[in-house]
Amino acid sequence: MTLRFFDVNIAVGRPRNEPLFEPLTTPGDLKALLDEKGLQGALIWHWAQSEGHPESGNALIEPFRKATENLTICWSILPPLTDEQGDVLERMRQANVKAVRLFPQSHRYPMNRVAWGDLLGTLSDCRVPVLLSLENGCGWDHIYSLLDDYPNLTCILCDTGTWSMDRLFYPLLDRFPNVHIETSMVSITDGGVEATASRFGASRLVFGSGFPRRYVEAAALQLAHADLAEDDRQAIAADNIQRLLGEASL
Repeated sequence: MTLRFFDVNIAVGRPRNEPLFEPLTTPGDLKALLDEKGLQGALIWHWAQSEGHPESGNALIEPFRKATENLTICWSILPPLTDEQGDVLERMRQANVKAVRLFPQSHRYPMNRVAWGDLLGTLSDCRVPVLLSLENGCGWDHIYSLLDDYPNLTCILCDTGTWSMDRLFYPLLDRFPNVHIETSMVSITDGGVEATASRFGASRLVFGSGFPRRYVEAAALQLAHADLAEDDRQAIAADNIQRLLGEASL
């Protein structure tokens, strides 16, 4: 069975100071990557969404949306009380944005209901995926705090790290039904993907590469040879994230 891959964790643009294999600085670069690696589609974000103001990053990612078919962009959003993004939910509706990323460390906000109020409650009700990266501006304390206040939030944890990270994300998978784990660093631990799928189901995992920090081929090869049923491998490779994005409705 030839797997179809949809990558949930590709960054575009050029970061300020980050060692990368191959920065994707133009929509053409992104299209070439997807074609070369045989990716069916991708959920992408821009470095400027973390390193600068979210509004600047959100504007910079727009041209990449048109690079090829089956591309979905993330926006970065802020807590609403400073009114820096206006009616961000309505703007997301108009722009057909179906996923967001949060960067609490670089943008300096807490991750709880006191700060976010009804905004994340609405995203939770609308099943809009919220992506949180342990490499890019989010810590485990942030994640635990956020999910404690928004237990039904559709959440994808990216770049989870290695060496016993299951001790940190297993409790979240056990308690919160809409938490999912991106595979790029889970796959570095021998049998990590299989163990997670066996305990919580393949539906809780989504394929990601972490490009351009990590190779697309490495993540794809590990999943292609994972000791899983073919249907489970395909679910992780693309079907799960396509289902989640299809369920998002603002």
